[in-house]
Amino acid sequence: MTWFFTDLDPRAKIAGSRDPLGFQQPWTALGREFVATLTTVTVSVRGFTTLMLGLHLADELIRDGEPEEHRARFFLEFEQVAGYARHLSHGVSSLGTQRIRKRLSQSSTVPLGLGSDAAILSDQRTYGLWGLYSSSARASGLVDRNEQRPTKRARDHLREVVLPRAHAVHPKLWSDLLRLIRPEKGDLYTKGRHRDVVSSLGEALSPELLETEREFYLQTLVENDLGDDPTHGRQRLLWHLMEDLSKEFPWDKGPTRSEVEELAKRAAETDEGLADSLQAVLVLDPFFALVSRLFSLALQASGTRAEVIATIRGQRAAFGAIDPAALESRRSRLGGDQADRLVALGHALRDGDFERSLDLILEQNSSVMRARGGSAWAESRGDRIEVRLRSEPLIAPAEADVNADLFYPYFLSSLKTVGGAVRTGKET
Repeated sequence: MTWFFTDLDPRAKIAGSRDPLGFQQPWTALGREFVATLTTVTVSVRGFTTLMLGLHLADELIRDGEPEEHRARFFLEFEQVAGYARHLSHGVSSLGTQRIRKRLSQSSTVPLGLGSDAAILSDQRTYGLWGLYSSSARASGLVDRNEQRPTKRARDHLREVVLPRAHAVHPKLWSDLLRLIRPEKGDLYTKGRHRDVVSSLGEALSPELLETEREFYLQTLVENDLGDDPTHGRQRLLWHLMEDLSKEFPWDKGPTRSEVEELAKRAAETDEGLADSLQAVLVLDPFFALVSRLFSLALQASGTRAEVIATIRGQRAAFGAIDPAALESRRSRLGGDQADRLVALGHALRDGDFERSLDLILEQNSSVMRARGGSAWAESRGDRIEVRLRSEPLIAPAEADVNADLFYPYFLSSLKTVGGAVRTGKET
């Protein structure tokens, strides 16, 4: 969900403008009960391969006498090389596709470095693999928990599987990469002296996964076979249930509410804890979706309280998806101090108390923003609703398909995407 903002007086800047209703904490905590290794953005197996290779390269340069403070630069420049190699070899790249495509359309020689002329993202360290994939790689046992370097398990995989695949195309790839990345600035000659580097690295990062790679990523990313698995085996079980249902619910679809219902039903046969977590998704997600959509409507409908309440009343056909008793029984998953307010909101919506529903929704936003040191997006002032910040409109509750994709992902889509690539042997 993306939010867009209207212009505001700088003195009235609203802090914490994403997640205006504070639902991110409860949905992510719930998702972590059954998926520990992935985030919403870590959906590329080759993203993890690139991360491991780049960190391994940086580590070798530092062991060879280069200063520690250059570790990030070495990685970011390798990420640039890998991006160009993947695009030229397969027409894809994990991140930075737009800049990669544009530069290659202008010249076959592209710059490497930390400057804006070389970076493949506006803030490559934050929004590239270093920033987005490292936490998942740590959770999966691929990156050391205390240092930004691959674990022994990851290094063994690189030496035994990934690098031999590349060296079969160009035996001097690794030494050429070390020589290419070591200088502070340089150029990648994709059709000249570095052509073999590009082709061999492209082979190592092919969308086609070797059987040994599939087994490695199945154990680390998908099944989470670490000894200290925080899901207590539930991620592994969830994955196998997804496999069993893959014909009915394909890898590139969903997950839908119907799929989660079937997963919960099957989980109940072997693991009541996993079944309870999935049932919680079925209870909380339609509630989060309804409240978020009503808040969006209130922001768009700014006017008198009566007008906004009438707008909410017009969506009452969607309120049947809310089960106040089920919300009450899952109070602990609603997030600390806000649980009482959200349970009360569930009752107000189901009872058709539209005025109280509006007040509780506005109070929820105000409380969340106040805790972040900001101001409410909308407030009730006498007989009017004063809107201070507008978001991109969401689909109205009565128009939303309750059986379609979940409103929040709960990391289920990431597990399906990564697991699907491992299962089929090809990243799409």
